[in-house]
Parts: sequence; C-alpha cells; structure tokens
Amino acid sequence: MPDAALDAIEAVFARLRAQTTQPGAFGLIHSDIYADNFFYGDGQVRLFDFDQACYGWYVYDLICPLYPHYISPVAKIPGATAADAAAFFGHLVAGYRQTHVLTTEQLGLADELLRLKEIFVYLILVEKFDQWVTTLGTSPETLRGMLDTVEQRLITGAPVLDVDFTRF
Repeated sequence: MPDAALDAIEAVFARLRAQTTQPGAFGLIHSDIYADNFFYGDGQVRLFDFDQACYGWYVYDLICPLYPHYISPVAKIPGATAADAAAFFGHLVAGYRQTHVLTTEQLGLADELLRLKEIFVYLILVEKFDQWVTTLGTSPETLRGMLDTVEQRLITGAPVLDVDFTRF
C-alpha cells in the first residue's frame, strides 16, 4: 500500500474521531446491510447476519448497501449509475425517517462513511488478494484495477460516489 494511501486512511479516521457520538446519531448498528443480509416482504425489511454489528453512526447502515451494488466493479449491478444509487439511497432515507430522526448533519457524514466502507473493503482485499480473486471469480487484473482506483480516490480525496447525500 502506498504511503500516501495510508496517510489518507489515517486522515479519514481522524476526521471521523472528531464527529459526534451522541445518542440519536451514534449507537448499535448492523454495519453489513446489503442484499444478502435482509429479507423484504409485506412492506418490512428484516435484517439478519449480525456478526459485524458494532457501535457506529446510524447513517453507516444506510450507505453500506451502496458499495457492493453501485460501486464495486466485481459486484456492481450491471449498468448502475450514481443517479440509481442516489434514488436507492433516497428510498432508504425515506424508510428510515418513518421511525427515526435523520438530520442534514447526519447525512453530511455519508460521504466520509462511504469512504470508510471502501477502506474496509480495500484492506480486506489487499490482505488476501489471491484468495479474493478466486472467491469473487474475477481476474487478478480486474481486482488490481479496483484497488488502484480506490488508492487514487483516497490519495486525491475524490468522492467514492458522486452524490449529494445531504439533499435527502
């Protein structure tokens, strides 16, 4: 991992440490919500697979499904766009607001938390690169390209997804 990427990761952690951990914005979260970890029926979402549950910002649970389905080149919905991701996120926010308050300030953390999700994925993939090539059924070149893209986003500070999360 390039030193510049490591410095950028440390900067993300520093910025998140400065964020509020007050009740209403921070608490027990699932932290691994994506299509394989919930059922939807009768107008209800039923989460399962809580092995990654931890304390974190509630908004993190809303951005988690964006990464595999709208960003990751090895799992992304074919043809999915940032506009599709924004529409999906808007539905998540609307559903969340049926039972909880979600402020613009909380939504303002979404970019940084999406970057945190990307960092977690990046670190997992880098650690066991060959294993993940096989597990994901992709080529080493595709996975290396994904990791290079992540490194460049980290180093340059480019957004993970070009969406204004505060507009919801």
